Amino acid sequence: MRRIVAACIALTLILVGCSSPSNQSNTYQSNAMSKAQRTIEGKILSKRQVTVKGGTGIGTSSGAMIGGISGSSLGSNANDSAVGAIAGAVVGGTIGAIAQSEAFATEATEYIVESKVAGILTIVINDSSLNKGDSVFIVLGKEPKLILRDTH
Repeated sequence: MRRIVAACIALTLILVGCSSPSNQSNTYQSNAMSKAQRTIEGKILSKRQVTVKGGTGIGTSSGAMIGGISGSSLGSNANDSAVGAIAGAVVGGTIGAIAQSEAFATEATEYIVESKVAGILTIVINDSSLNKGDSVFIVLGKEPKLILRDTH
């Protein structure tokens, strides 16, 4: 039983370590190749540092699995084991979700951008190089980007 729990914990740590947030203006996913994305002009109205929490759900599911396995071993009969498994899964899932949220916390920059086409937009990215008043291109999509507009 302990080996299973240890293996689950190790697998969770490996999976969490392999996934990192990436939403920089100079980074694209491979599926963006050869695709046109709508781009509009805008001007940055404000900028501030923010903390982004979250993750992939691995912490919740891994915590529930480990809690369920651990809880099922507490009972002396089938009914007690079932109740222990359910309670362990709920507690483990909650602890896993909290741990993952904290583990994935990262600093990012929130930009408020005004566009004549789209109005006022809020975009949070891992790129703090832009400043209030900068003219930018806003690349719209699942992972929006801000690109400094060359005004020369």
